[in-house]
Amino acid sequence: MSLGALVVMGAAGGVLAGLSPNSPAVAVGCAAAFSAGVRLRTEASLAIMAETVAGFLAAALATGAPTGAVLGYPFRPSPGCGA
Repeated sequence: MSLGALVVMGAAGGVLAGLSPNSPAVAVGCAAAFSAGVRLRTEASLAIMAETVAGFLAAALATGAPTGAVLGYPFRPSPGCGA
């Protein structure tokens, strides 16, 4: 896979996961990060991973997603805990 394709795939995967965090779109960014880690130098693979995370956070925050949902832990009280 070429460097350009990994860059596009990482950005798209991050944005898609940020728009719908409960969808399997997270796999697109993961595939880009894994492929970059295997095939590229450390600096390039870290840059692609950072781009994926930045796209995810930007899209999630732009859509107004709750911070807990973005982090993977929607901080809601359990039913029956008295809250």
